[in-house]
Amino acid sequence: MQLKWLKNALQSVHLEYDKLGFNESNAVDTYLFGHSLGGLFALSWPYYIKQENLPESLLPQQVLVAAPIPNTAAANFPGLLGKIIDKITDDVDVKVTGAELTMPVAILHGDDDWVAPKNKWKESFSYIKTKQKKMFLSFTDQRGCPAIYANHEQAAVDTSFFPPLLALTVLDGVGVENVLNWRYIWYGLDQVIRLGIRADQLEFDLGSWSDGQSVQGIEVFLSAEQTNIDEKMNYLTTAEIDHERALLLVNASIQAYNAFDKEQPTECNSEQVKTPDGYDFVECWTGVDAILNEDKTVECYGVVFRSSQSPYTYIFAFRGTDSTEDLLDDFGFNYATFSPCINQDVVPNDVKVESGFYCIYSDSDGNTESMQKQLFALIDKYQASEQPINQLYVTGHSLGAAISTLFSLDIALSRPDINSTTYNYASPRVGNQAFVDFYEQQKLQQNPETRTIRIQNVYDKVPCVPLKDQGYQHLSYAYLVSFYRDNLTGKFDIVDNHSVHSYQTVLKCAFKNESGYFEGIFDNNQGEKMQSVQPDQSKVCTYW
Repeated sequence: MQLKWLKNALQSVHLEYDKLGFNESNAVDTYLFGHSLGGLFALSWPYYIKQENLPESLLPQQVLVAAPIPNTAAANFPGLLGKIIDKITDDVDVKVTGAELTMPVAILHGDDDWVAPKNKWKESFSYIKTKQKKMFLSFTDQRGCPAIYANHEQAAVDTSFFPPLLALTVLDGVGVENVLNWRYIWYGLDQVIRLGIRADQLEFDLGSWSDGQSVQGIEVFLSAEQTNIDEKMNYLTTAEIDHERALLLVNASIQAYNAFDKEQPTECNSEQVKTPDGYDFVECWTGVDAILNEDKTVECYGVVFRSSQSPYTYIFAFRGTDSTEDLLDDFGFNYATFSPCINQDVVPNDVKVESGFYCIYSDSDGNTESMQKQLFALIDKYQASEQPINQLYVTGHSLGAAISTLFSLDIALSRPDINSTTYNYASPRVGNQAFVDFYEQQKLQQNPETRTIRIQNVYDKVPCVPLKDQGYQHLSYAYLVSFYRDNLTGKFDIVDNHSVHSYQTVLKCAFKNESGYFEGIFDNNQGEKMQSVQPDQSKVCTYW
């Protein structure tokens, strides 16, 4: 029911803007304000503009809300009333809609609000995408008479049409005009609309009581700086990634593991490879593995698939290490200079990558060509054949994700005519910030359809290394899933929380759900129970 109200409001404003001649070429400054459920609607407005394919001229410059609820089920109404409201609520949730809040946002809340308790915002606040955001908090002050109450009705000036007892029970108080209206809520609006102050930079002075004692002031309760979210990251919603591509490439990543045989590591175990639907198995390639650049061994490191029909799509899928422990061995934690197949001079001197990953990609044992040379030889062979590359998908899991990232940059520099796209899974950090900046300057990274997307489990430890403190940084665009071993210490598990099969299961279930995520218990393909929950950006790499 609430979602219908919101959509009706959007359509009504759209029609009125049309009548007034407001459009993309004749835009009008728009600001959003709402209280309680209306506050949630204001915070969700940009998201549903996109969902309903409405014009961007409806988007606000800034959003300021008073005592909003973070989702339609969050209002803390008592007894039978609460049960009735819960039954008629739709699933409108800032954890979903906050992804489109890219403009400045201010939340004006009260410390004693029990209808929409402030602590319910601690998690949801992190889902508001903009970094220009703050949640302010007022406080009850009973020094004077009448006292001022920092409750749910601090934004209202007159709720006398409610019997007092009902107002106290349902509305958290009686709305009256006082200093929290005109020096907090209204003044916040004045600063944004009349004075042009950015919503996260508001300042308040509530004045003094008649005895000269200052009224208890406004404090910042939450801000972008207080969340655990890496501000350099762009966390994508389920609607922003290609579901079919994500499932195709996680399957291809699994098959890259299947092609590896511990007993015959240099051989391509093609009999164990289950070719994705609509594709044919083509061949494998090898790479030189080493621990701390010693004891070099040649191993099968990836597989190539080609679509059964033209125009031909090729998949290059890189496998990870045989175990998570081996992956940790592969971390040299030292920097190396990245050198592409050709055009070495185009890479800035400050671009650095992790040495262990780069050695596997670029090293030779003296008898076998490096993985880098093998890969580009394959590309040149396919391009010269009767089945040339029309689209190239690059993928990998774990260590394979890291190497796929190096290869993707190499493709952009050495074969810029090839249309390539990379989705990878559970990738560790590959290079420094200069590497990320240079990578994301490449032409295909400017297009949402072709840019690299990392798919990461909130509780997976591998994407947390090498450490940020050592200067390493992730590529910016990521889609989060959230699963862990279903036991008391499950969130700290290293192996099961990294499983590519679990990534595949959770993605399948998330893409089927309207919510865009999967909540439930599942089997990890080895008889162990796993728990999947709604992803929380603020918990990325906290269980480390």
